[in-house]
Amino acid sequence: MRNLQFTFFLFCGIISLKYQGAFAQNLQFNQAIFNTYGPGNADGNQGTPMFTGSLVVGSNQVLKITSGNCSSVNVNLSGQTVISSGSLTINDHINNFNYGTELWLPAGTYTVKGYEAFSNTTNGSFKGLISGILYDIVP
Repeated sequence: MRNLQFTFFLFCGIISLKYQGAFAQNLQFNQAIFNTYGPGNADGNQGTPMFTGSLVVGSNQVLKITSGNCSSVNVNLSGQTVISSGSLTINDHINNFNYGTELWLPAGTYTVKGYEAFSNTTNGSFKGLISGILYDIVP
């Protein structure tokens, strides 16, 4: 009976090592990402991007986006600071990032666009921001 148990555990260990080598990959920190996009001026049309840019994730890499936004900071006629929000898209998918939200992007080239959130013209220019961590995938 002991030999059967030992054989079973040895077999399970060998299978585990075999599949671990085939599927296990590690992420190694490469760099912090802090990309800005724009500026672009609002024109009252939500269907037209205010700015367009690109985001590239290299082969054997993955990008963990931890923050992203599109906004404009203006001073109105009465001297008050006004922050206007827009929407940021990656490959035409709206991404509204909240605290604690993460987006993982595999290798590839992505199109980043900034849009107005409301169909009214805001004085000032909008900028987009994406921050995150770029990892290398190592065996």
